[in-house]
Amino acid sequence: MEIQMMLSLLVCCCRLQQQQQQQQQQQQQQQQQQQQQQQQLISDTCVVLLLYHPVQRQQQQQQQQQQQQQQQQQQQQQHQQQQHDLPLLGWVSWPHLVAAAAAAAATAAAAAARY
Repeated sequence: MEIQMMLSLLVCCCRLQQQQQQQQQQQQQQQQQQQQQQQQLISDTCVVLLLYHPVQRQQQQQQQQQQQQQQQQQQQQQHQQQQHDLPLLGWVSWPHLVAAAAAAAATAAAAAARY
């Protein structure tokens, strides 16, 4: 009788150990899957950022070029108008206006670069 009881206890212990090992393995597998999913998500995000970033830079450069062209056109128009309006302007000279326009262009370019 005692031997049978000891054997049954041993069998129970073995089963418990097996169950615990299986649970641990399942938990480890779940953790590995979660880590793999997270790593995949991170790498996907990086790929998207890398793909998107140069496009964004190109757009910014194009916008800056367009702004500069527009400002140059405005400056030319101002210059043409100024030649007609010089007597009316009085003390405001052409170099002052050029300097102000250049400062405005630099500020606009810096603001565009930030966004």
